[in-house]
Amino acid sequence: KTLGEKMQDTMVAPSGFGPRDLLSPESGSLVRQLEVRIKELKGWLRDTELFIFNSCLRQESEGTINAEKQLQYFKSLCCEIQQRRRGVGSVLRLCQHLLDDQETCNLNADHQPMQLIIVNLERRWEAIVMQAVQWQTRLQRKLAKHAVSVTPA
Repeated sequence: KTLGEKMQDTMVAPSGFGPRDLLSPESGSLVRQLEVRIKELKGWLRDTELFIFNSCLRQESEGTINAEKQLQYFKSLCCEIQQRRRGVGSVLRLCQHLLDDQETCNLNADHQPMQLIIVNLERRWEAIVMQAVQWQTRLQRKLAKHAVSVTPA
């Protein structure tokens, strides 16, 4: 479910309006923008996790895959991570801000789902960064055998 759907399920105003109707137009717009960014981020995380997994499988199945090809894949991943770093931080800060904002986040009903979103996104992001570091280490070892150096990400 999206953040808005979770809010819809857990909070109904006495007048019959939904939670979005209780938010100011600016806040409602920010919540919708955040939902879009979270959905887009989750898609990128999924695609990147698959990219890393498939690259590692390719490396294992082909034994000593062409080092230049692996370096190209790795550099592509590093560029993606650098481009996304600020966006991930901003999404996490906005989620935390919503979580901390008593007006937009009903303490009992919305607190836990928002915490889960934050934890999930943080863990997946950190896992991708760590996998990139591990990949870098493997590449450096492989390329050291071939007397070629790799610059750190």
